[in-house]
Amino acid sequence: QTPSSLQVSAEAGIDEFTYERRRVGDLTLGATWLPGEMGRHYIDSYLSYEGEEVMRASGSLTSAEEGGDTLRVETEWEHFPLKMFNAFVPDAMVAFQGDVDGQLTVEGSADNPLMNGQLMLDSVALYARQVGARYLFDRRPVHIRDNRLLFDRFAIFTTSKNPFTIDGYLDFRQLDNPTANLKLKAENYTLLDAPRTRESLLYGKVFVDVDAQVRGPLTAPVMRGRMNLLGNTNATYVMTDSPLAVEDRLDGLVTFVSFNDTLRQEQQEAPSLSLGGIDMVMAVHIDDAVRLRADLSADRSK
Repeated sequence: QTPSSLQVSAEAGIDEFTYERRRVGDLTLGATWLPGEMGRHYIDSYLSYEGEEVMRASGSLTSAEEGGDTLRVETEWEHFPLKMFNAFVPDAMVAFQGDVDGQLTVEGSADNPLMNGQLMLDSVALYARQVGARYLFDRRPVHIRDNRLLFDRFAIFTTSKNPFTIDGYLDFRQLDNPTANLKLKAENYTLLDAPRTRESLLYGKVFVDVDAQVRGPLTAPVMRGRMNLLGNTNATYVMTDSPLAVEDRLDGLVTFVSFNDTLRQEQQEAPSLSLGGIDMVMAVHIDDAVRLRADLSADRSK
């Protein structure tokens, strides 16, 4: 601080940050605020992971008595690691690999700003532990134009060269009600190609054709299309909680009944809560040559 200017800088770091005994990493967050003229404020911040800067954001916020506040923020992502989010995935069901690069600009009204830029997925993959499958994401840039996340034949690969492609966009122009307009397509796509492991719920090979559309709000999307389960499919489902178990044959031989009058007791209705959902109608064709099996127990003892 000087007689004519004021500047505030702060930095905070967390070493060996963990979540539910799972390591996230060493994180450092820094920020600088500088007031300007005519109600303008300048902000510069950065995020470091494991001692390396992975994101920087700088911009300005202009306060106005009439017309609302306006802002302009430019962000840069440089090898932003997705693995830091793995600790927050319940039961480690999936794991992310790779990092994100790109630029993103946010400007306009503070109530409804516009986002533009592009993000590049650098060797990004998703590993699903219980099916032993790894899905590799397209390395081409994903563009964001006027709050629309655009997909141009965005490809997802597994173990073959035939991709699962996504065309269309996600629309965030109404931040409280984002919508989707996507086309999903795949031909002879290797949905699963995984050996049996101790954690497997599904293993083997699954090949599909997909031709579908997803439209509407993300809280209740509408999905229509078809899926063919191809004849070269050969997969096995592992029943971890098999209903085919030895039960007590005397169960139910003697039943105790309470003769209290329950007809006059007023039953309180539980309040209903809508959790949203997806309206999905898919025509599924299963080829006659498809082989699907089930292990009645995880250790194959049944």
